[in-house]
Parts: sequence; structure tokens; C-alpha cells
Amino acid sequence: MGDLRLYGPWLGGSLLVLAVVVTGSIIIDQVPPRERGLPDQLFVADAKLRRTLRSFDPSGFEDEPVAVGGAGMSVNLELDPDELLLRFDKRNRTRLKLRRTDAFIQFGDGGYLPATARLRGATTLRNGDKLNFVVDLIRAQVFASGVAMKRLFLMAMIHDQHQIVSLFGYRIFADLGLYPTDVQYVRLSLNGEPQGMYLLVEPPLHGLRRLYPDLVALYRRKALGFYSIAWQKEVPGVKASITGLREIRRQTQLDDPLAQYSEHIDLDAYFHYLAANTILLNDDMQAELFFYERRADVSHPDPLRLMAWDLEDIGSAEGKPDAVADPLIFSGRDRMDFHTHEQPRLRARYREVLAELLHEVLTPEYISSLLHSVRMLRDGLDDGLPESVQAEARRARATYAAELEETLLARHAELVGLLASATESAREQIPGSLPGRPIGAQELAAARTE
Repeated sequence: MGDLRLYGPWLGGSLLVLAVVVTGSIIIDQVPPRERGLPDQLFVADAKLRRTLRSFDPSGFEDEPVAVGGAGMSVNLELDPDELLLRFDKRNRTRLKLRRTDAFIQFGDGGYLPATARLRGATTLRNGDKLNFVVDLIRAQVFASGVAMKRLFLMAMIHDQHQIVSLFGYRIFADLGLYPTDVQYVRLSLNGEPQGMYLLVEPPLHGLRRLYPDLVALYRRKALGFYSIAWQKEVPGVKASITGLREIRRQTQLDDPLAQYSEHIDLDAYFHYLAANTILLNDDMQAELFFYERRADVSHPDPLRLMAWDLEDIGSAEGKPDAVADPLIFSGRDRMDFHTHEQPRLRARYREVLAELLHEVLTPEYISSLLHSVRMLRDGLDDGLPESVQAEARRARATYAAELEETLLARHAELVGLLASATESAREQIPGSLPGRPIGAQELAAARTE
């Protein structure tokens, strides 16, 4: 009798689960579309319980995953209708942002895969009529690019009205070696309702860990010079590089700024990031930059490397009011940007990088060609909305692309003129330079294909 009292609750729970499974195995004549493609699944009346049971059914995971989709592939995300309705109400978004809900997701013509989904973003959640999502899959999905993702971002591009600026920017920074992870257009539906074109983006941490097994830390730059820790590995002195960078940024006088900064950060990479954003008139880069550290020897700190992020604000009319007052630095608000303006040796090296980008990499021909290529790609994709809506969007996109091209080419000419008018004597008075030479166009192209 004592054993029965001890084990009774456990046995009762097991019998209850067994009863649910037996009930769920009853054949249902009319199976909803999202249940098709995964044979012999349990089907019970309660949707949440059905999803939970189905998530643990291994029958759909016996075969190797098949690569899906290219640019503009269809993605259908299925959530409980009530849960989705709650998230479209802006009053609930902050409270529900981190709350995961069960979901199914379908890529292209594939079967529905169990997943969880939650909201993502800040300004999108406050102001957008569309939603950004973080989706976690039970098993990684392989895409046509060859990249396998178990977590992915679905980004609505609410600040990228014509849906070309973001991808245009990501491709530029990929060519600069500052955006190594995967991104593509997808046609999103929520519970079968078309939402238009989204970006499917590989999360920075997951992408960097996929690419670099020697990754030990990832940080995101925030306002006022703070850095949030996205991830750290337990290795000796893991905070050494980010701490060293913080300390240098706080100083007003630097004895050897090139050497001091280069000990803790890839300074050339930062100058390429700053110069590219200056050429592209991106006024929102302070909190849109990741620093990451790789170590060949886990016991020895290495300089931080850079990854660009969230490039919806290219082509801005004016910079931030608190930016450094420097005609060669657009909307730079970080203490590093002020140091670059104030410290002659830093400024001289930055000018070299800016000149290299203007004349060798981000040339007028490159800018025009890439912008045209991205617009043609986007115009050729069906986003699931009515054809009349898409036709009007293509007309507006063509007008906007022409205006953006004119703005960026004018900016390019302006910067070339500013550099040409500067006296060479100022540079000659500054001894020394950063070891090595600027990254050339050929090296950039080679780095992208590695």
C-alpha cells in the first residue's frame, strides 16, 4: 500500500499521457492543411497540446534535411490565431516580446516543421504595422546557400520602405569583409495571410559561431559608449579586449593611438566601417555594430573584429545632432569617432582608408551597378500581394532608387573633392602609420569567396 501511495501519482500521470496518445491516434477524416506532409501524427482537439505532442514525434526527422528555396521563396509561419492577434496589438508587444509561442513553419513547398516564435526588435514593435520574428526550429533547416539554420530572424524592413536599402547595404559590407553571415529575401505569410517581402537573416551569434569555431565573445555597441554582452565563452581573460577598448575610449590624451587601439581592435576594419557609412550617408550606426573576438590560442586575447548590422538608414539627409563635427565623418557619435577627428595619426590613417574606398572599392560604378542589381532582384520577386499593389511598388521603387543613386554619387564626388583639397603637408608632419597597408579591392573580393 505504501508503494502505491508513493508511485500512484506517477503512474496516474503516465496513464493520462497514454490516454491522450491513444485518443490522438484516432483517424480524422478532415485533416487541416498544416497537418499534411508529416504522416502518422497525433491529432487532438487542443491545438497547443497537439503541437506539443507533435514536436516530440521523431518520425518526421528520419531523413536528411533537404535544401530549400532561393531569393524570394515562400515562408508560411503558423501561430495560434489568438496569440498572433495579441501580438499585433501594440499595447501588448513590450510585454510579449520575450514570450515564446508554439508555431509551425513551412519553407517553399516543404512540410510544416515544429518551431517556436517570439517577437523581435524595438522601433518595429513600437511603431510598425508588421512584426519581426525570431524563429527557433527543432532541427536546423538547410537553405539553397548551403547554410543550415536552427534559429532565424524574419525582418519586416519597416524603415526600408522600398525594400532595397537593407540588402544593398548588407552586400556592400559583405564585400568589405564586415558582414560574413547569410541574408535573403523571402515572401512571408502568417497563418496563410500574405505579409509581403521580408528578409530572412541569420542571427549574428549563430552565424559567427557557424563560421568561426574559434569565436570566444560577441558584443553589441550601444548608445553612450556601452557594450552589451551577447555571448562569451569561458576562456582565460575573455573580457581583456573589450575592457581594454573601453579604457582607451575614456582617455582624452593618447600617447600612441594607433598602437593603443590596435592592441584591442582591428582598427583598419573600424575605419573601413566608418568610411563606408560616411560614403553611404548612414546616420544610424552607433548601436548597429557588433564586435567579436576569435582566438587561435584560447589563453591569448586577440583584437576585436567587426560585423555591420541593420543598414536601413543609408542615404540619410543629415547626421545626428550630437555627432562629431567633421566633414569626413558622417554621423559618428562614438568616442572612437571623436578620437579619429582629434588625434592626428588616427585621422591620417582614416583618410587613407576613406581615399582607398572612394577610388578602389566603393566607386561610382560599383555603387550604381550594385544598386541596380538589388532593385532588379527585388522587382523580379513576387511578394504575394495583389499585382496592382506590386506594380505600384515597382514604379515607386524605381523612382526612389534613382534618387538614392543621385544622392550617393553626389556624396561620393563631395568626399573626393574634400580629400583632394586637403594639403599634403598635414599628413607629412605625422610620422609613422598603422603596420600593413589598406585592404585592396582584390583582397576584399577574395575574402568574400573564402
